[in-house]
Amino acid sequence: MDLEGVTRIDDAAERAIREAAGDWKAAHRLLRESVDLNERLRDDLVTRSLHRELRDAAVRLGTSTVPCPSCGEDIPVDATQCRLCGESFEEPVSSSAPLPPPRAAEGGPIIRHFTLLAGWILIVLIVILIISFAT
Repeated sequence: MDLEGVTRIDDAAERAIREAAGDWKAAHRLLRESVDLNERLRDDLVTRSLHRELRDAAVRLGTSTVPCPSCGEDIPVDATQCRLCGESFEEPVSSSAPLPPPRAAEGGPIIRHFTLLAGWILIVLIVILIISFAT
């Protein structure tokens, strides 16, 4: 695949799809080979992946801003472009597939299970007391 002038992963992906003529396995192979051969593409892919992971984590943690991967400016989590440097991102996290709800604080489930266990023990003791007084 001709990579002259290609520095962004989305451009390389489009070229791979065109060259593969609809064969997704071939396009995947071509793109992987391109990334392996071109350090700039690899850097762009890593930067985009890291930014996506940071945005996903920020949404799960309830943070409203994340730093732009290019200039470091704080941008809203759902931004598709940095207002300072103009860097474009893939679709915002808020419009992608729904994320799981934030995890409860540490110790939450343990306390919940302990409370449930204590309730059952209390019920068993009450039943034993009722049976012992009835006889």
